[in-house]
Amino acid sequence: MSNLTESAPSVPETRNIKTALDFRSDTVTRPTPEMRRAMAEAVVGDDVYGEDPTINRLEERAAQIFGREASIFLNSSSVDNTPNAILEAFAAGLPVVTTAPGGIPYLVEHDRNGLLVPLDDSAAIAREALRLLDDPDLAAALVRNAHDAVQRFSWPNLFRLLQAIYSPWPTPAAADTSQGIRP
Repeated sequence: MSNLTESAPSVPETRNIKTALDFRSDTVTRPTPEMRRAMAEAVVGDDVYGEDPTINRLEERAAQIFGREASIFLNSSSVDNTPNAILEAFAAGLPVVTTAPGGIPYLVEHDRNGLLVPLDDSAAIAREALRLLDDPDLAAALVRNAHDAVQRFSWPNLFRLLQAIYSPWPTPAAADTSQGIRP
């Protein structure tokens, strides 16, 4: 048995039924000395600001392999609601290949504004990514349609939607600001 398996917590029981999945934080893992050493020696940085050397090397290598920077957004979620990352990819002009848990099929329409693949099927993700690389017209069409789709989630559209839901309440233009309440 590996050190990782030995350090894993026991599976919690609920109503005398052993659960198959444990979604608790990773803080229940007891790191081995090797894990602690790897953490202490790791070169780290903020990947959002381009300061993580490992992420930077991975991105550079992917750009070399595919001959371009940020070309396809791949999402392999097994549990998700309405992920902002997909909306951000739409807005950034990236074609999207994603699994379809939760609310994702409400965002992504297969072959219209993105490509949907079955859960836990990495071969399908790779196949669809290669399909996009081989068919730039398809990628361009998905990007155009995704741009239109993401507009549904713009602040003006969301405001109108919320306003319709809460229509008995005054609109911001009609709101009373005399009490210091601002729309």
